Amino acid sequence: MSGFAIASSVAGFALLAATLFSPYIKNRLYISEPAIFILLGIAVGPESAKLITIHHLAANPNTLLEEVARVTLAISVTGAALRLPPRYFSQRWGELTVLLTFGMLLMCAAGSLLAFLVLGM
Repeated sequence: MSGFAIASSVAGFALLAATLFSPYIKNRLYISEPAIFILLGIAVGPESAKLITIHHLAANPNTLLEEVARVTLAISVTGAALRLPPRYFSQRWGELTVLLTFGMLLMCAAGSLLAFLVLGM
């Protein structure tokens, strides 16, 4: 069985189990679902059970992790946007414009400054 098939199987099983036991996890356990997924990833990852190793999934593991992080972030942002009330954007367009404009500029400046100071770029 290839590394990708194992990784897909573990992810699918984890999502199915989380969906089936979600009420129990929310009402009985004092741990969040993301924490459970992190613990599962640590348990089956390359440092413990060695079921999933990223070296077999891609030629460059850093590129793979970067792309998975992008997809995860896109899903998270989409999920957060879908939870907003229907008229949220039309009611608060001015605040959002100011926040996004200056927030993005400040984040860009902070990231550039950190890259300059830490990495010497």
